[in-house]
Amino acid sequence: VTTSFYPLLKLSASSNSSLPMCAARGLVVNFSSIGASIELAPPFGEAKVYSYAISKCAVNMMTKLSAHEFKADGVMCVAVHPGWVKTDMGALAEEELGSTGDVTVDEASQHMIEIMTGAKEENSGQYLIKDLATLPY
Repeated sequence: VTTSFYPLLKLSASSNSSLPMCAARGLVVNFSSIGASIELAPPFGEAKVYSYAISKCAVNMMTKLSAHEFKADGVMCVAVHPGWVKTDMGALAEEELGSTGDVTVDEASQHMIEIMTGAKEENSGQYLIKDLATLPY
């Protein structure tokens, strides 16, 4: 998807070059998960969600590498943990983790909008949660 849309992101960045790096210039948002944090892995490792955590680690690496590559074009890239969203997927973990999620879809959506509109150049390549706080990789 990013490859297909990148020419448009690049065009937006060059058309808005008077602005600092921000979403108005070009921003790729990759959805990650707190379960991808190697530093915070337990208790997530105890829940035996290895394949999910590993796939989200790959998303984080792609974000970091893309942010480095895209910087020359004025395009940012961030990884975002939207929170443990109350969805059907979250409900599947209830037996193992004792909960179906912490935030509603609407709350998670609002967090994403705040991150997208508030992200600045120094956030590119970071692993973010609401309020632009960072998670450790």
